[in-house]
Amino acid sequence: MEHKNVDLLLEAFDRVAETDPDITLSLIDNGPERDALERQAQTLDLADRVTMLGFLEEYNDAHMRASDISETCRAPAGPM
Repeated sequence: MEHKNVDLLLEAFDRVAETDPDITLSLIDNGPERDALERQAQTLDLADRVTMLGFLEEYNDAHMRASDISETCRAPAGPM
């Protein structure tokens, strides 16, 4: 998840989570920043609302269950 600005997404999610007690966040991917992001979620008291799914071969199931999808990367991404 390196260079994908997921840390900023967690900060934004923290603000939204204050107003919606039922909202959750699932992150798809694995990368060198995963441990830091898990610590950030714990620091923000979001660990029970943020799920790190890791790398998925097939994104379709996750996308079908999602109510919203966010792409936070500033670099060009591959096909979704």
